[in-house]
Amino acid sequence: MRRNSPLFHKNRFDMNEMVPKSRRGQKIVLAVLAVALVVLLAFLLWPQSDGPGNEKHTTANLVGNQSGTAASSAAAQKVTPKKGKEKTAGYFKDAAFVGDDLVAALSKHSFWDGSTLFLATGKANPSNILREQLFTQNGQSVTALQALKNSGPKKVYICLGLNGVSWLSGEDMRSSIRDFVQRVQKELPKAQVYLLAIPTVDSATQQALPNFQNSKIQSYDELLLSLCEELEIYYLQPQGEELSQFVASVDTGTSQLQLSQQAVDAWLSTIRSYTAG
Repeated sequence: MRRNSPLFHKNRFDMNEMVPKSRRGQKIVLAVLAVALVVLLAFLLWPQSDGPGNEKHTTANLVGNQSGTAASSAAAQKVTPKKGKEKTAGYFKDAAFVGDDLVAALSKHSFWDGSTLFLATGKANPSNILREQLFTQNGQSVTALQALKNSGPKKVYICLGLNGVSWLSGEDMRSSIRDFVQRVQKELPKAQVYLLAIPTVDSATQQALPNFQNSKIQSYDELLLSLCEELEIYYLQPQGEELSQFVASVDTGTSQLQLSQQAVDAWLSTIRSYTAG
């Protein structure tokens, strides 16, 4: 029969021999490629001591840091009104300022004509501003929110934070101020709301009070900036030379927040120059 012929049998044997040899060749090639790939990856990923490799890593880190700074700057520009001609006292006749000792210091400036509402007390802080009756209006004790609702201002400036820096976490501060701002927005939906940056403190305060450190204050200001973005309200912080002048101090005996006349002038100039309309 043909299937038993020597010729057919030989051909079948040759084909079977060829397939295993071919597979072995493929395995060898794949093994060589795998080894080469491992060597290449090891070379690329192995830490470099000096030279171009490190220069590239350094450049990447610098770009990353610059991007972070640019992002903060862009965020501030987004929620900060454009600078314009300084407003007169009449512009603030329908405005209200809410805050602590810093706002009290601001209220004493000779610029004001008596028509602006100031709700300021050294007792005010982010944790109690919403619920405690810290103010007196028409002979009655009221909360800041009640006083605002009774007066109906069209512009509300809020300065809180420095009175809580020493004991409030950044997130707790942000959350408390957020609750207050949202209630203000609910009661006064047409009012323009401004959140004022927390000033840095002088070196004497930082040395005497470890919980008052400018690095901490700056991180809190970043949280306030993000809050302004979230709630779509305005953010005010002195710029340039005025920022270097906007420095507070804390009386170590009374814990009272204080601003020099120069600091108040710089702060007021910012408030008058950066307005939403």
